[in-house]
Amino acid sequence: MTTVYGQGALNQPAQAVKAWQIVVANQATGPIYFQLAVAAFLANDSKLAERAAAKALSLTPKAQRGTYEAGFKAAKAQAKAAARQAAAQAAQQQQGSGPLGATP
Repeated sequence: MTTVYGQGALNQPAQAVKAWQIVVANQATGPIYFQLAVAAFLANDSKLAERAAAKALSLTPKAQRGTYEAGFKAAKAQAKAAARQAAAQAAQQQQGSGPLGATP
């Protein structure tokens, strides 16, 4: 269920967050909180992402925390890049539209 909403499928990060929240409610482990945090970062829900990341790290052995922290950093960077790309596309569409929505 969770992979259906991921970037390789429907690319609906807000729906992926909801799916991971259901999974966390039934199986609260470090790896599951990690997935919730990554999904929340990609959905630009930084408050939830930070809480889930903290919980993931608290449930994870010290030896694995570096891997998780790198994953969180990558998810943050990916979310920022996606936001920049969306803003650039919106600006380009706004500039390139003619009176009927077609490019002149």
